[in-house]
Amino acid sequence: MATLHTYRYIVVPIVALGISMLLKGFINLFRLGHWHWRRLGYGGFPSSHTTLVTTVTFLIGFGQGFESPLFALAGFFDAVVISDAAVVRRAAGKQAAALNRIVEELRKTHKLKEEQLRELLGHTPFEIIGGFALGVLAAWLGQRWLG
Repeated sequence: MATLHTYRYIVVPIVALGISMLLKGFINLFRLGHWHWRRLGYGGFPSSHTTLVTTVTFLIGFGQGFESPLFALAGFFDAVVISDAAVVRRAAGKQAAALNRIVEELRKTHKLKEEQLRELLGHTPFEIIGGFALGVLAAWLGQRWLG
């Protein structure tokens, strides 16, 4: 019979992701004065992408051992996701901001129907560290309760 323990590698990361996004939402609510739905998934503190992959990786480490090949594989997967969030998507966000400024200037003299690009895409090192810490904590708690 399947129990919550059986599905901990799915349930715990999803719960951690939800907590990360809610935390991000409440931080934005406190900082900006209102809820921003668009800011929940991309950019901001803590990094929800980092939280998700770190939770999976550390659940594997706590459950199957930090010397297991599966932990090493998950760690490499983390490195790809985190570097994408920190470098590639952050650079894309900066490019989107520059393009939005150019389009805004062009709108003054031309009829343009381009929609504004999403600028908040990547993460700062602080946001990634926050997501990493939340992921490790979630994995530790999940392993303690369900392991």
